[in-house]
This record gives sequence, C-alpha cells and structure tokens, in this order.
Amino acid sequence: MTLESVKQPTLHLVWLWHQNLLDGLAPSFRDLQPISFLKKRLLNELQLKFILDIIHKVATFLHPSFKRLHDLSSVFERQEIKRHVTDLLRMQTSPVVDNGSQCCCCCCTGEEQPPPAKRSATDVLFRKFGSEASKTADGYDNELEKYGIEDPGDIENVLDWWKESARKYPRLSRIARRILAIPASSSASESVFSIAGGTITDLRSNLAPETLHSLLFLHYNAR
Repeated sequence: MTLESVKQPTLHLVWLWHQNLLDGLAPSFRDLQPISFLKKRLLNELQLKFILDIIHKVATFLHPSFKRLHDLSSVFERQEIKRHVTDLLRMQTSPVVDNGSQCCCCCCTGEEQPPPAKRSATDVLFRKFGSEASKTADGYDNELEKYGIEDPGDIENVLDWWKESARKYPRLSRIARRILAIPASSSASESVFSIAGGTITDLRSNLAPETLHSLLFLHYNAR
C-alpha cells in the first residue's frame, strides 16, 4: 500500500487519503439502502478511529505539489497550518544550508533541536488535490511567501526537492525534511522486528548487537 512505502515519504499522503475516503463515503441519492447503511457505518468507524493531527496537515502543505491545499481545507484551516509552520520557523535560530553533499537536517549535523510543537499528511490524489501553480513572511526572509508562489514542477522525491532547495529556503527546508521523513505507518518497524525474530534463533542466540544490526541492515535493504 502507498502509506506503507519505505522508499518514499508518506506522511503527506495521510490527509489526502483521509479526505478521499470521506468523499467516497459521502451520501448520494443514487445509493441503495444497503449501500447507504454501509457508508454510514464506515464513516462512523473512520471518524471514531482516525483523528488527523496538525502534523499530517503540515506535512501535506510542505509537499510543493499540494501546498495550495486545493479542495482540502477551509480558509481557517489554511491559516492554522501556516501559523503552525510560522511557529516552527521561529524555532529555527540558525539555519543550516546544504553544501551540495552534506545533509542539513539535525540528525546528520548532530545538533540537538527542539521537536516541533505538538498541537490539538498517487497520481489520483495529485489530480484531485494538487497545486495549480498565502502570504506569510514575518521576517524570515519571506520563505513562506516565496514557497507559496514558486512553481515546483514535477517532483519525483520530495525530500530530494527540499535538499536541492535548501539554499533558497534554509529554515523551511530543514523543517520540511524533518517532518516529511516521519513514516505514515509502523509497518517498516514491524517488518524489522519480524526479520529480527527469524534471525535470532536458538542456534544464534549469542549474536553480538553489532552483528545483529549488520544482518538486519543487509536483509532489509537487499529486498
């Protein structure tokens, strides 16, 4: 499934798929009674078990193809998302710019940065919700303003796009790469635990942690 991918960022897709499901479960006068009943049950389960967090919406905004939040949100929601991103920008006291090969995110530079403040992320989705070609400057080199009007073109990997745009958006790029790197589901970690269970057996119970790490790394990335 798309949200279980480990090769591409997925967090920005959560809000899109959630909205897609809501649209599909919307009542229609053409629905037969069993279909109408089923839609109501599914909609109730979706609303009960799945609650969108602001981080999902911010992740969608930070994908350049969906930054306009077309057909996704109200004016109030768009303002709330941009306010949250502005708050994150204020936390970036010393932007790190790529030198062409070095990562600018905190996990690569070794710098400790405070986590984002928590409050209360396919082609079909792109056609439905994508950008068609907001304005929040607040003294941060107008990064949000420039980001809002730039035409991103075709994007194959959004993390690569932000890495290449790090000089243009030093603070915003750092935020985007940290947020978009968050996986949308726990399937990847569950897969690693499953592989580990098959690696550590009665005959291999004394493996050194470094050896186990190397075996898991090779097994996982050889697929």
